[in-house]
Amino acid sequence: MNQDQWERIIIFFAAYSIIGAFLDIGYASMKAGEFTLLLSTGTIFGPSYGIGVLIILFLKDEIKKFSLLGEFFSYGLFLAAWEYCTGWLAVNVRGVRFHDYSDSLLNLHGHTDIEHFIIFGVLGMLFVYHIHPHIRPYLFKFINSPESQTYTSPLPPIPPPKSLVQG
Repeated sequence: MNQDQWERIIIFFAAYSIIGAFLDIGYASMKAGEFTLLLSTGTIFGPSYGIGVLIILFLKDEIKKFSLLGEFFSYGLFLAAWEYCTGWLAVNVRGVRFHDYSDSLLNLHGHTDIEHFIIFGVLGMLFVYHIHPHIRPYLFKFINSPESQTYTSPLPPIPPPKSLVQG
């Protein structure tokens, strides 16, 4: 991968980690009836959401070859699998359980369930067809803006060798 691709991956990861965290905080607060901060990071940054988006972005061209129903099931499956992995890691590595779906219908070891599979399928479709196409140009504008270029490296720019400079 070249530098532009890495920059895009980092920008998408960071932006969607923040957006996903806000959506999760809003959803959890709405469900609880009061403001609640359930993120494991204790911040407004949820890396799990950024990685989930990167999974979708890396797979979307292949998944778009399926019917709409196939796309829905693919996004639901991949994102539910990712939620299962993050839940398993949280329990087995950090010793904490951030969500427990053990009482939910068709749950898998309490880490994910059929409700979230459906939510992830819907979110995947909305993301690919409606959300990302509208957010992407703004993220690219940020990447390519002169203001952002000054913040790409903490080091000053390296001038070309004098032998290459004409004048």
